[in-house]
Amino acid sequence: MEKQNNYMRLEFYAKDSNVAAARLAAAAFGADLGFTLTDIEEIKVGVSEGVSNAMIHGYCGDESRLVEMVLSAEGGNFSIVIKDDGVGIADVKKAMEPTYSTISDRL
Repeated sequence: MEKQNNYMRLEFYAKDSNVAAARLAAAAFGADLGFTLTDIEEIKVGVSEGVSNAMIHGYCGDESRLVEMVLSAEGGNFSIVIKDDGVGIADVKKAMEPTYSTISDRL
């Protein structure tokens, strides 16, 4: 069976409870594309990391801000994009170092 193209865009408040909702949406999207359970677990971990980073680092815990997640499948390619309009990264080179964080008790 040929894989179908698909697209989903979700926008939600930067609330901890919405991390789980984003994970579930991505899992359902991936399952429809034929990913294995192992692949879907990896997708869920990636979504958790991306959404949590937007909330913690982009918005510094401000739950009134919006996070956007876009999932797309086209021509055999699958992508997930997590967007925020938070504070940004002051020093991208430094941020690429393993274990670096602007918050002392986080990696």
